[in-house]
Amino acid sequence: MKRIFAEAVEKGSPLSGAEIVQMVLQEAPSYINKEKPSSQREKDLETRLENSLAEGERQRQEFEERIQSQQQQIDEQQQEIQTQKEIIHKLQESQDSLKDYVESLAQKFNER
Repeated sequence: MKRIFAEAVEKGSPLSGAEIVQMVLQEAPSYINKEKPSSQREKDLETRLENSLAEGERQRQEFEERIQSQQQQIDEQQQEIQTQKEIIHKLQESQDSLKDYVESLAQKFNER
């Protein structure tokens, strides 16, 4: 963990939460595969880290699912907009055709 924050200081820019989580996730396998710590405090810290990593992963998955759901809604809305545009275009064509027909009828009526 100290190394992660040291890298952040070296970069000279604050890391986002996502960047920190990513760096921790990269380090987690090497930390978890170490020998079991001997003191209860270290065991507790390890458990908390594992729980935090699991929670971070759960939140990441939820976030991805929300993004996917929102993208699906956007796609559906864009399809609906396209359908409405096509309907409007057809209505305009029908209106133009009807207008031409009425004008031709009016012209025939006026000629008589």
